[in-house]
Amino acid sequence: MDQTTLLILYVVVAGGAFWFFGRKQRQRVKEMQERMDAIKPGDSVVTIGGLHGVIEKVNSEDQTVELNCEDVILVFEKRAIHHVIPTAAPTNIEVRTEEVATEEE
Repeated sequence: MDQTTLLILYVVVAGGAFWFFGRKQRQRVKEMQERMDAIKPGDSVVTIGGLHGVIEKVNSEDQTVELNCEDVILVFEKRAIHHVIPTAAPTNIEVRTEEVATEEE
């Protein structure tokens, strides 16, 4: 192989690697944006600093959220939300307690 062919091969491999990793990054950014757009009042969230709270208000114009942390309202940028805590699905399990007759009569 001459040097020109080897150089072209290096460029193609490097370009393929950049395309592949760039694609993965774009997918992650898109998923993150979808999660941020789905935030609504009442959602329990955790910030990037580890603060747990409930969303009180979402301001789409300023890209901010008001977070209620034990009756203290704090304003954060939407980007500061790390993840939404999933709420437990209601269950239909009934707990029955039956009275047991005692022989103390």
